[in-house]
Amino acid sequence: MSTILVIEDNQDVRENLVEILELSGYTVHEAENGKVGVKKAQDFLPDLILCDIMMPVMDGYGVLYLLGKQNDTSAIPFIFLTAKADGIDVRKGMNEGADDYITKPYDEIELLRAIEKRLERKKVLSEINGSTKQGFQKAAELGQTITQIDDIFRNGRTNVYKAKETIFRTGNHAQFVYFLESGNVKQFRTNEDGKEFITKLIQAGDIFGFTAAINDDVYEDTTLALTDTSCLAISRDEFMKVLTAHPQIMQKLIKDMASTVSQDREKLISLAYNSVRKRVAHALIELSKNYPEGLKGDFFPANRGDISSMAGTANESVIRVMAEFNEDGFIEIKGRKIAIKRADDLMKMPF
Repeated sequence: MSTILVIEDNQDVRENLVEILELSGYTVHEAENGKVGVKKAQDFLPDLILCDIMMPVMDGYGVLYLLGKQNDTSAIPFIFLTAKADGIDVRKGMNEGADDYITKPYDEIELLRAIEKRLERKKVLSEINGSTKQGFQKAAELGQTITQIDDIFRNGRTNVYKAKETIFRTGNHAQFVYFLESGNVKQFRTNEDGKEFITKLIQAGDIFGFTAAINDDVYEDTTLALTDTSCLAISRDEFMKVLTAHPQIMQKLIKDMASTVSQDREKLISLAYNSVRKRVAHALIELSKNYPEGLKGDFFPANRGDISSMAGTANESVIRVMAEFNEDGFIEIKGRKIAIKRADDLMKMPF
């Protein structure tokens, strides 16, 4: 059951909206002005917000601005209720980030349809997790245009790589975007001394190499198959056609790239300030996520060199710390495989 927050200073209008929405099966919270509305949005995190524009204390534009600055509330669909049909007011609201507007006096059916449309859109967007084939397909569907996604994936060339075989190297021109059909891949960089640092672990369903392709540049990292791997290579030209035809997919990619930059920053901070034990613990957790058996707490392949690259420390240090973890019961080692026995304790490793 979806939850809706109604922010409206006119009591009669607010009560009427609440009644209509509750009769339609929604859970409703109400606020009599913008300031109260912002607080309730933060407390309840509704699925959608209906907000009047002209209100005392804080108007609708102020509400939209404040909620848009906060991670927890910025993605909540926001519909303006306005007594004015003035194009300037409507345009200002949409430019500020509103998803829709309803002019008062409103038609009940029009209102409910607008709400249903925005909630459905939110549901689809929530399913777009990461840069995956399914994510691109769903993003394209939001544009209500003819999608070429399936054709592009059908026209891609499937390549099979053996474990430890290179897919592309640092400095290669980005002619392809890759979709990982099966297997596991690591993405890494090597410094002047030959020391390797893993920048990303790629799982089945992920798309990679798109940043360099979009920029028509060279790959900054090298990618290597950790296991026998099947990759779909999609030509840069075909990929760019989709982005040109579907701007919403480009927007999604930009968000993903921004997220990657943020994650890289956190990695650097971790390397600078976290202890070796903590870095190795986090590396083990991240590595386990790439193997179904690892997520279940069973044994999975754990190359000490890869763990060393992820943790930014020497192999000898990794071996010593893992031996300590094994003795403390955090993990269990069996040859070249390990099992995570106390994942929560590893994640909360204090030092």
